[in-house]
Amino acid sequence: MTFSITDSLVRHAFPLLGQRLLELAGWRRKAILFTFGILLTLALPPFFLWPLVGVSLPALIFLVMHAPSGRQRFLTGWWFGFGHFTTGFYWVAHALLMDPEKFGWLVPVAVFGIGAAGALYTGLVGWAAGVLKHHDRFSWIIGFATLWTLGEGLRSVLLTGFPWNLLGYVFNASETSLQAASLLGVYGLSWLTGFLGSLPVLFSIAPKERGTKDFIFVLCCIGAFCLLLGWGAQRLAQHPTEYVPGVKLRLVQASIDQYRKNRPEERLAIVRDQINMTLSAGHESVTHIIWPETAMLFAFNSEDRWARELGSLVPPGGVMLTGVVRRELSEDNQTLLRIFNSLSVLNEQGKILYHYDKRKLVPFGEYVPLRDILPLSKVVPGNIDFTPAASVNAYTPEHGPAFLPLICYESIFPSLSQGAWPAALLNIANDDWFGISTEPYQHFEMSRMRAVEQGVPLVRAANSGISAVVDGYGRVVAMLGAHEMGVLDAPLPKANEQPGLYASHGSLVTVLMLLFFFSLLVIRAPKRQ
Repeated sequence: MTFSITDSLVRHAFPLLGQRLLELAGWRRKAILFTFGILLTLALPPFFLWPLVGVSLPALIFLVMHAPSGRQRFLTGWWFGFGHFTTGFYWVAHALLMDPEKFGWLVPVAVFGIGAAGALYTGLVGWAAGVLKHHDRFSWIIGFATLWTLGEGLRSVLLTGFPWNLLGYVFNASETSLQAASLLGVYGLSWLTGFLGSLPVLFSIAPKERGTKDFIFVLCCIGAFCLLLGWGAQRLAQHPTEYVPGVKLRLVQASIDQYRKNRPEERLAIVRDQINMTLSAGHESVTHIIWPETAMLFAFNSEDRWARELGSLVPPGGVMLTGVVRRELSEDNQTLLRIFNSLSVLNEQGKILYHYDKRKLVPFGEYVPLRDILPLSKVVPGNIDFTPAASVNAYTPEHGPAFLPLICYESIFPSLSQGAWPAALLNIANDDWFGISTEPYQHFEMSRMRAVEQGVPLVRAANSGISAVVDGYGRVVAMLGAHEMGVLDAPLPKANEQPGLYASHGSLVTVLMLLFFFSLLVIRAPKRQ
């Protein structure tokens, strides 16, 4: 009986819904595309309503498939992307409202402008899908997933890149499904999500045009996905979390309001608050003290007053790792030449053992692109742009664990974590710029996937959360939620025994995947008469 109802739904309801979509025109078509874009956002962190992928993407593909021209295909993709990116990135408004008198007028420009700019990528995907117009629906599913993944790749590199909310983060919905990141990385998972989510397109045509091969194909795909999940469950069961002996971390999450942090007169009190939290109960048992991004608001050098004061917090034989704004002065120490968003490591004598300067800076947040042309200032206080670092080496002490630092949104770039194994990833951040929004949850989930891709633990210290320790299989060992205040004491998980496929080969895995599917499309291309 159940099969009969399902079969009837697939054979009759799907084609009917497809016909209703095609009948929409004008603002109604734009509104429905915008709405389907929103549904795709809800499939991603932090909502994880993943079945909506199987609603939103098939609708987009169906409408692109029946668009009469390249221009209409582009607009179809653009309106879908406008809904998706506007709702996915709305939280940028919070940063602008930190100084509403100066930046408040930019809120609608930023929210809808970023949504419109992001939609160019989905518009290009829709336009490029014209190469599939003579292919069958199997090829459309493969081709659209491939084009979507290429679009995400372009979004990750063009105009400094912004690979936020990639489709593959749907796999963060469970630890079991997340294991696939060790094989394919987030871009490979984007392809897989696009492919599986597009399968309902096969049932958008009249029953007489379909055969049993459609059902068999879908069942085989579902079966293969279940095997992947089974492998993920077995991987987790066979590799319980193990810890580095003799290491205990203390992450300080002071949850300092950014309005307060931007006031110079509050700096001393803020640093004192963090010192008091660091010295709270259990301090004597920790080995590594970790403060978040820009937690230290005063410049310091090895063994000067502030370095000695921070060094006094360090237990014997331990270290302190803290976010700082590092300043580079002229020889006479009178002129400020450059500033860096940095991480510094100090020992108990206040000697700076290592510093890391951020490589990927936030446009309009930490620097103004085309400053000589654009009449804008950066959102972060101060008139001087931050300077990006050219290269990086992991912090590798003589004794104890090595860390590869990632400051703030550097953790959303898979390439910046490549080659980390066996060093732990250390992500320090300050997400309080974005208030009570989806941003901290999205940011954490993206950072978490880096741990699984590389097979190494993630230590994440964020001013207002989410601070956490995650093992190389994506399991959360300890966590402080968004906007909580406190210290998080936790052991450090060991790196996985061996790096996975993606950690070993990186983007080559994605490139070979896409080349394979492009070749398949060429083979399946209809022969010209």
